[in-house]
Amino acid sequence: MPCTKCTKTSAIIEEWLNQQGHNRCWYYPELFRQLADLYGCVQSAPSALPPLEEFRRGCTRYQEEEYNLFPHTNSTSESNRQKDKEDAVLLALQHDLALIRRGLEIHGMKKDGTTECFSRSTSYDTLWSDALDTLRETFG
Repeated sequence: MPCTKCTKTSAIIEEWLNQQGHNRCWYYPELFRQLADLYGCVQSAPSALPPLEEFRRGCTRYQEEEYNLFPHTNSTSESNRQKDKEDAVLLALQHDLALIRRGLEIHGMKKDGTTECFSRSTSYDTLWSDALDTLRETFG
């Protein structure tokens, strides 16, 4: 028998899955507010949206994926982005750095907490490949 929180969590997620139109959008703060309330989570930083153009690109990407408009292209490019991200993270970890994404920038954080901007990109599509290229140049 599932725990009470699990049952409530499932109901919250199912409610979102059954939404239609704009309520079906990937941006679903009410869903996360309900989950945060259920688990007693407290927001520690103010909410912030990305710049409008980046936000719109996210909406377009969501529509393409939901409507499966470009299934082969999207899965391939997403797969490539994910591989570049994993390779960049692994390379950074090998040099005692954690990677942090801030908008279209990738920063490296050292053990002492200092950060350095490694890469700035002009689009989300090239964000991780740009970072990986820069890390490879930096660390050989």
